Amino acid sequence: MSSSLLQLNTIFISILIEALPFVLLGVFISGIIQMFITEEMMAKAIPKNKVGAVFLATFIGALFPACECGIVPITRRLMAKGVPLYAAIPFMFTGPIINPVVLFSTYVAFGNNWAVVWERSSVALVVAIIVGMLLTFQFKTDQTKHSVCVDVQKKTFGQKLVGTIQHSIDEFFSVGKYLIIGALIAASMQTFMKTSILLDLGQQDWSAHFVMMGLAYLL
Repeated sequence: MSSSLLQLNTIFISILIEALPFVLLGVFISGIIQMFITEEMMAKAIPKNKVGAVFLATFIGALFPACECGIVPITRRLMAKGVPLYAAIPFMFTGPIINPVVLFSTYVAFGNNWAVVWERSSVALVVAIIVGMLLTFQFKTDQTKHSVCVDVQKKTFGQKLVGTIQHSIDEFFSVGKYLIIGALIAASMQTFMKTSILLDLGQQDWSAHFVMMGLAYLL
């Protein structure tokens, strides 16, 4: 096997190992929401005021240690339980960007610099709130994605636990294929694209932003 394929394999596996715990956490939380949380409980938790719902969802999302793949099943299940779109999207935005694990990683990655942590957090919160507020004006209804009603109140704790595991497995295989595809693309990019190309494109302050944001979108 060539050195390039060995490098591709190493990077690919390392990405999967790094991401899988957060994906598993996400699908397990999704399963708990499905089996233990009723629509009535969710309706009581979400403020009737749209602005309040946007702010609450934005800050709650920042507490969830889930990656981009892991936050999707959680958000989808919340919408199925009655969380409106204008609250679900800000929740999905802040979860992967500024959760406690990511903030700690940012702090370490940038040489224990708190300024970068605060800048990342504040900008992410502002963007999430703006998007949520725009959605409150764009849609006249809450755009709730109701699912088939599951009467969890009539189930025993054991039945709910089994249902949680079954739901988590289904969600894992639903989301897992996208994680594998994304990890393969990211590993291929790091293996076969020369670093010098990125350095040449990103030498200037203005071009560096476009290069990094473009890579973030692709990978």
